[in-house]
Amino acid sequence: MAFKAPFERIFSLIERKKILQRVAKEGAKVLLKSTKGEIQTFQTAYFDKSGDLFGFIKEPHRMRDFEKITALFYVDKDRYFITTRLKNKSPHWVLLNDAQFFKFNRRTAFRIHVPVGLEASFYVSTIRNIEINKKAPLIEFSSGGGRIYWPHGVKLAKGTILKGAIQWGKGKVLPVDATVVHSLGDGIWGLRFVNLTASSQNRLKMLSVEIQQTIHFGQRS
Repeated sequence: MAFKAPFERIFSLIERKKILQRVAKEGAKVLLKSTKGEIQTFQTAYFDKSGDLFGFIKEPHRMRDFEKITALFYVDKDRYFITTRLKNKSPHWVLLNDAQFFKFNRRTAFRIHVPVGLEASFYVSTIRNIEINKKAPLIEFSSGGGRIYWPHGVKLAKGTILKGAIQWGKGKVLPVDATVVHSLGDGIWGLRFVNLTASSQNRLKMLSVEIQQTIHFGQRS
């Protein structure tokens, strides 16, 4: 089954410039994710006439000159992401205005229906402090929660806290706790992510972007 991409590409250079000008005018923060998984916040400073976005990255960080990154940001209620390069022009860092510039559908921005064949699961380490150590395939998830298939014979009562992590790809892990919110029958359970720090919320958003890129563009580094 083919899934419609939850984002659309913005081809117009003029439109891209207008969006980035708004980001700079509002002094918005931009989430950056490197190909090595490092996530940092880019504080915008100004928009250059060349079409690039200048700003600062709080130290310490391991971002490198001309490193390939994914940048996620908001303008009003709309969400955008760019796959581009990060340029070091001390004392500023520069987000280059790349053609790989996308706008999310408002309703489905961070919600992902995990297709068959994509390795993504919620690894449950403990339930009520009882060691479980089992994988539950992820059916869908967003930055706030998800649905899992739980065929292991352990009853999941509403409000039960699951301690574990989202796992995807080769060795990629995002620790997160979840609470059971409802049963959908046939071994499918709805979860809400809890005890989230600002860092883990940002990582969930960037994970959504990464997996959506994998689904719609193919395997990414």
